[in-house]
Amino acid sequence: VALYRVDAALANIIDAFSASSGLVETRLDILCREGLRVIAVSAHPIATGTLSERLIALRDITEAVQLEQALKESNEALLAMSFGNKIDDSDGLRLALRDPLTDLPNRRAFDFALSEACSQGPFALCLLDMDQFKQVNDSLGHQTGDRLLREVAGRLKDHTRNHDFVARLGGDEFAAIIDPQSDDATLHALVEQLHDLLTRPIDVEFGHVSVGASIGYARARLDAASISELLHAADTAMMRCKANHQDIAKFDAQHDNISLSNSAMTEAF
Repeated sequence: VALYRVDAALANIIDAFSASSGLVETRLDILCREGLRVIAVSAHPIATGTLSERLIALRDITEAVQLEQALKESNEALLAMSFGNKIDDSDGLRLALRDPLTDLPNRRAFDFALSEACSQGPFALCLLDMDQFKQVNDSLGHQTGDRLLREVAGRLKDHTRNHDFVARLGGDEFAAIIDPQSDDATLHALVEQLHDLLTRPIDVEFGHVSVGASIGYARARLDAASISELLHAADTAMMRCKANHQDIAKFDAQHDNISLSNSAMTEAF
């Protein structure tokens, strides 16, 4: 294999070896006829009497580096496309990120978007659950149930703002990541609009179908300090919403933390 312009790189490696008496690991990029190859170089010190010698090991890691870069670019694309609610039809990631029934981002895309939102700043997380959906599905058939889910998804997609994010988590569960509002009243009014959208009658083959919706929401950084805590907070608010036959419930630290503690004790026993 013919090597080109490696003198400077080798000189840097020799300098690194000279500067340390311990294990030295570095990387060497070599341009060959086949293209650029990436070589991992490690120098292990060996004590042989009064001499200090090194065992040099070379390993071609080109494929591993290319795979790592491809995964990084793929993850960056996942974040950008899922959080922006836009996925190019020509991109092979569509199937991995989209719910095939509703064409909303799926749970995987939601996880990426939630992680990205947490790194950017405050926001609100809404968990939405359709009430009486099982009864509609069982009594009117899966085709009607699917139509209902598609209609709900379309309403969420059409009426949320461009910088918000909506996803179908599975079954009759949806989620919305909402940019921070100026005050709690404005945020609550927006959640009320989402509830109104979900509960309007839907045209089906047999006439009109109406279902209820339970929405629990929590604010990142104010109600929770981590992704898992935020999900738990929003879910706890939604379960309280269902238990009390309410439409909407905001996470209440004083009330819901007691529920979280009781839940943890129950799980422990």
